[in-house]
This record gives sequence, C-alpha cells and structure tokens, in this order.
Amino acid sequence: MAINFPDTTGQATDGSFTKTDLTTGVTWAWNGTSWAALGVDATTSVTVVSGISLTDLSTSSPTSASGTGDINYDNASGVFTFVPPDLSTYAQTSNLATVATSGQYADLTGKPTLPTVTAAATNSYGIANEYNFGSSRLLYENVWDTVNDLPSATTYHGLFAHVHSTGGAYYAHAGNWIELSTASTILDLNITDGLPNQVLTTDGGGNFTFEDAQGSGQSYNQTLNTTDLVTFSRVTADDFVLGATGPYVISAASYAQIDAQDGTRVTGGPFRLPNITTSERDVLIAANGDMIYNVVDNRIQAYQDGAWINIDDGSAPSVPVTYNATPVFSSVQEGSALLVNVTTTNVLDATTLYWTVTNAGDFSVSDGSFSINSNAGSFSVTPTADVTTEGNETFIIEIHTGSTSGPIVDQTGNITIIDSSTAPVPSVDSVAGVFNVVNEGSSLNINVTTSNIPDGTILDWRVNNISTVNADFINNNGSIQIFSNAATFGVTPYQDTSTEGNETFTVTVDGTVSSTAVSATSSSITINDTSTAPAFNPDYTISISNSGNNYLLSGSDRNGSFSNASQPTLEFNSGDNVRFNVDAGTSSSHPVYIQTAQGTGGVNQVSGATGQASTQIDWTTATDGAGSYGYQCSIHFGMWNTITIN
Repeated sequence: MAINFPDTTGQATDGSFTKTDLTTGVTWAWNGTSWAALGVDATTSVTVVSGISLTDLSTSSPTSASGTGDINYDNASGVFTFVPPDLSTYAQTSNLATVATSGQYADLTGKPTLPTVTAAATNSYGIANEYNFGSSRLLYENVWDTVNDLPSATTYHGLFAHVHSTGGAYYAHAGNWIELSTASTILDLNITDGLPNQVLTTDGGGNFTFEDAQGSGQSYNQTLNTTDLVTFSRVTADDFVLGATGPYVISAASYAQIDAQDGTRVTGGPFRLPNITTSERDVLIAANGDMIYNVVDNRIQAYQDGAWINIDDGSAPSVPVTYNATPVFSSVQEGSALLVNVTTTNVLDATTLYWTVTNAGDFSVSDGSFSINSNAGSFSVTPTADVTTEGNETFIIEIHTGSTSGPIVDQTGNITIIDSSTAPVPSVDSVAGVFNVVNEGSSLNINVTTSNIPDGTILDWRVNNISTVNADFINNNGSIQIFSNAATFGVTPYQDTSTEGNETFTVTVDGTVSSTAVSATSSSITINDTSTAPAFNPDYTISISNSGNNYLLSGSDRNGSFSNASQPTLEFNSGDNVRFNVDAGTSSSHPVYIQTAQGTGGVNQVSGATGQASTQIDWTTATDGAGSYGYQCSIHFGMWNTITIN
C-alpha cells in the first residue's frame, strides 16, 4: 500500500513521532529507519521514497537490454531501472528509398510507391526513361535528333529536352517548345526597368540603355557597332575619364547622345562642345581640361587652375550670329504697351536675351529679359501714364546678351512717346457765408472750397460793397491758406451809430495757381442796421491786459471776483451782459475775440458780441445762449480759455 508520510528530518526516533492513516485507522511510528504500524507485526514496515510508500514491487535483478525492453524497481535500493528496447533490426528514415525498392519490411506502412517505368520514343542514341509522378512530371530526353522529333509540348508541359542537331536545350510551355538561348549575340534581354546596379537595360524592342552601374567617377570602356544608336542616361562628364583599362571608344560611324555635367546634351561624331553663356559657364563645377563654347564671347574656352581661358584665335565664327529688334509701331501713347519683336540667326533655342530703354524715368519697368526659340522672341514696353504735361518724348530700346548690363547686340531707332496727360485744372468752386445775414458788429464766417489746389497755397480775399460805400468792415481784405481744398475766414461789419438801414456786400477769393488764375465771388450778404438798439448795460465788467503771451484778467463773474488772474475760466448765465475792457497795448499786440471754439485768425466768433478785437467788447450772452465759449488771441493759439454760459 502507499501512504503519504510527513518529512522525518530532525524528528524523534524513539517512536513518539507518529502518523495516523485516516483511511485505514492505523497509526504509524517513526523509529529512525522506517515507519512501523503500532499493534501490528513488527515485520510490517514501509520504505519512504520521495514521500511515496512502495511495497510488493519486484526485487529481481534488471534484465538485459534486449527484446521489447523492461522497467524494474529495487526495494532495497529504492532505484528504478529502465532498459530501452533493441531497435537495431528496424528500418531507418535515411534509407527509405532502399526500403521502397528492396521489398524488405513488408509490414511497414506509408512506404513510397515505386514509380511506373514506361517505354519512351527511341532514336539512334538509345532509349530515354520517363518517370511519372502523377500530375508532376520530370523529363529529360538525351537526346532527340531534331526539333521535329520532340513529343507534344501540350502533353509534356513543363518538361525539358535536348536536341542534338541544334545543340540546344528546350522546355515545353503553352503548347510550344521554347529554346533556352545559347546565342553568343544578345538581341533582346527583355529587361523593362534597369536597376542602379545593372549596366545594360532594354525596353524589349531592341533598344538598350547604359546605366551608371559603378557610380560617378568610374571608367566605361565600350566599342559601339557602326550602325547602332545607343542612348546613355544618368551619365555625367565625370563618368567619361581615362581609366586603367583605357579610354572610352566610339567608332567613326557611331552616334551618341550624352548629357554633360551641366545638363547640356553633347551630340556628335565627333562630339560637339557645350554651347553656353558666360553666366551658365561660371556656375559649373569645372575641372582642369573641361572645354565649352561661349556663345556670348563666341570663343572656345578651357578650364585651367581656377580660370577659363580662350584657346582659339578669336576669329569670327564661320556662321554669323545676328540680332534685329523691331517695334510694331514707331510711337506709343503714355500708359499703352508697345510690342517689340526680335529676330535672330544662329542663336540656340532657349537662349535668354535682355532689353533696356533709354529715358528710364518715363517707365515704371525699364528693363527685362525674354527667350529666343526658333530664332525669334518678343517683349513689351509701357511708358508711364503721368499727369505732367511735358510734350512728346523719344526713347531707344537696346538688346543685350548675358545681362541687362551686357554687350549691346542691337538697338531700335527713336520711338516717340505721345504725351496724353491732361494736367488737372485748379479752381475756386465756392465762397459762401455761414449765414446770408449779419448784424453790425457781429462776425460772419466765410467758407471757401476749391479743386486741384495744392495744400499750403495762399489765396486773397476781399469784401465788395455793392449797395453803399458806407458798408465798412473792421477788416475788408486778407489772405487764406488752402488745405484739403478748403479754408475758412471771418468778416465783421462795424457797429456804427448811423442809422442807414440794411446794407449788402459780397466776398471775392482769387489768386494764381500754377500759372492759372482762379477766382470766385459769394452771393449777396445783408448787414442788419443795429444802430437804433438800446444802450448796452453790462452786468459784469472785466479788464484785460497781458504779461507776455498770457492774458491777465481783473473783475468778477458768477463765481466771484479776481485780480490780475492769468487766463482764468469764466462763468455766466444766459442773459448776462458782459463787457471786456481791453488795454490798448494788449488790443494792438494780442487782439481779443469771443469765439465758439479755439482758433487763431478771428474765426468762430460768437454772434452776440460787438467790438471784437477792439478795446471794448460788449457781449449779449442771450444772443448765443447756453454753451461753451472762450476768449482768444487772434495771433497766439495758446492765449485762450473757456467761458461757460449756463
């Protein structure tokens, strides 16, 4: 029986360490050597092997390694012994083919079947064998006399054969026997795209292309047939250098197209030098020995030690190069485009030429470039449409090579610019009073509008007395300055004591602008005769003097009295009569005006004040009403402060 006993390491050996088997109810004691059942015959014991009790196992000696093998357990030593079977008489996988053909081991299953051997066609060279592996066939016939002796390519699809008369190898495909080429001359490689490591590619039609198999700087040595046309692609000038195996050779009748280092196609037999301009030459990565033909200098040039040098005698080329520029018309209006056609001889396609014009100030674009193709090119020039009347002018167009400052190779005759400008006409458009009636002693603003008169232009104004010579004004003439085609000034009729009835007047503004006389006169304005008005009785009197460019005021207003105050603010109620007594010297050097807004020149005067700019100014505030006003020096902008009418 087998019982799982606990580990006895370090346990007592006097029988006090026990284990009760719950299945059988038997209690076992450890005596230091084995477990013994208490109350059972002392010979009954178990041997512990890895926690498993083993009894009644074979104690016989191990058998020899033969037959089907054996496994034994030794109770005394607790050791298992496994003896493998003897397989020496069984077939091995390395000689299954022998097994299949020898007839041995008839009881072995899964052996390969011996292929069926059938007779094949015969010829003078013997009998061929065909091994049939079902749908897969392998046939090599050695040999067939002629191609006509080959069996059906449809039946033997995928099979190979050798034909003695041709010396060729063939395979059957799609009902045809295809020869595996052994030709010494390759007519068509049937390569559609060349990889960088391929030297020769073909498009499948017999045209071949050499690729840069070894990279830039390597030598290529190839002799071309006299009738072949070969196109070299991805080949630069660096690829054609003298190498260890000799120079690149092209036979006399060959023709090659090769892209040079600068992208110029070199064509020839013999080769033609690249035809380029000076500027195109100077951007090349050149090495000693490089040669070009300079189409600007018409010279053959070679590169040596950092410089291009002429190596020909400088004689004129056998084929002359000519240039001819012809405008479609001999004159052009300002602002209109003029087409110019240029014809050449012996100038390469895509050559860039340059043009300039004399009298460049008459053009917004005075130079440019154009290309020649099929010995022809064209461009346009457009004179500026200005507003200055300067009369007709002329200019010449010049053609250059290399750049706009390069050699002049042709020029036109004089071309006329027709002056189509119309200078704007200056004018004074209107002169009008803010009102068409003004009281004696009151100021009236006159507004002036103009057209095409430059800012800062000074014009003159004057008052015209129409109905009577007694319509006198404090100032009856003066000057104004125009800004943004506008100006404003004021006029004030005297408040006299004569009762002459209403009067009328007009105002004229005139002057000269760019040699053009300008003038305009206002419509009639009426002066109300106020000489019969009652005497002015001031509610407040204020004295005005000055200290430099500051007014000093003494008197009182609604806020109280003040003495020699420097330009104080003032406050009154609408209906108050205010008198300003101005010191004579102050009135002369700093004329005082009561105005609706700050500004010099006597503008923006209130309507209810009389005696403006004199030594006594009387202001009936009720005439103007509540608002913000001020006293102002007509000469100095800073001599000003506000008057509030409540």
